Amino acid sequence: MSIDCGVYAMEIPDNIESALTQELCANGFMCELRPDTNILEYMDTGPWFKLGRFPAIHRISPETPLLVGFGLEAVDMRGITDPQRIAEIHEEARGLKYEFCFRTAAGRIDIHLAMQFVCAAALAKVTRGFLVNGQDDLLVPANTAMEYVLREIRDCLHDDGAIPFIEWPPISFDDELNYEFPAPIRSGQAR
Repeated sequence: MSIDCGVYAMEIPDNIESALTQELCANGFMCELRPDTNILEYMDTGPWFKLGRFPAIHRISPETPLLVGFGLEAVDMRGITDPQRIAEIHEEARGLKYEFCFRTAAGRIDIHLAMQFVCAAALAKVTRGFLVNGQDDLLVPANTAMEYVLREIRDCLHDDGAIPFIEWPPISFDDELNYEFPAPIRSGQAR
């Protein structure tokens, strides 16, 4: 089982990765996106963020940057021809350019889930699109998406179990299988 959300994008800005990071920073999130990330291409393991500040989060180890990632796939909606698949697209979003599908496996660390939804809200804003909450199939306009997301994730805002950032992990799934992630942050850990 996975926890998913999505974005229907009206336009794709030049250097969408930079626009996404700038939007996150404008909302108080101190973060960096892995430098070689292209969110328009399918990624086995990414995107990965180095997260320094997440507003309203309870930090066990506030001075430690976190390594946060989730699944993301970009789908060019202009190439969708299957009638059943077209019927699954919200009527308000038909005719838009891209659909971004964000996924986090159930049981993953709360900060990954929270960052997934925050990134979706920021991406909705920079693409002038809509956020889709996959759990209740709700379509949220870009101008209210961040407020909606922060309200929805307020109960999972802590970093217990998060991975501290030491270095960027491999971008290839095959390489990641052999990558040793740092030990997670745990409550009760010395500050």
